Amino acid sequence: MSEQKYLVGLSDGTFRERDFAIVTAPGPDEAIGQFGKLVATKGKLFLAFVYGRVSNADLPQHFLFVTDEEHEAFIQQGTVLASPELFEFRVREFFGPHRDYANLYLEHYWGDQDQAFPPEMLLHVWLKCFGQDYEAVALTDIELGGTNA
Repeated sequence: MSEQKYLVGLSDGTFRERDFAIVTAPGPDEAIGQFGKLVATKGKLFLAFVYGRVSNADLPQHFLFVTDEEHEAFIQQGTVLASPELFEFRVREFFGPHRDYANLYLEHYWGDQDQAFPPEMLLHVWLKCFGQDYEAVALTDIELGGTNA
């Protein structure tokens, strides 16, 4: 398959700074991955989300508040129901075969030292947490509006 240029942006059509780019890739899925690698994982907000330890705002929320019961307990009483063992299980499940990513994240989360996450790990997190919110459209498929008359 030959490569072509894609406009990658949020599926809802809103364009804000750093939320869209034109990338070259063999297909739309690869274009979204390229966007994640080259643009999204470099953004300050994304990096704050990944490295942050705030239980209800940063990446830990994906491991602490999975069930409705867990969400409600936190909203109603500020209580975290997920045990440390369940948290670790969910982290390992999230990273799947990338055991090294899971270990690195757990060391970061439980430790008092910030870890430097490799670019591939950041891309994995972005794709799992935000990639589904993005769409890639081949530039050849975009119709220009208006007329030159």
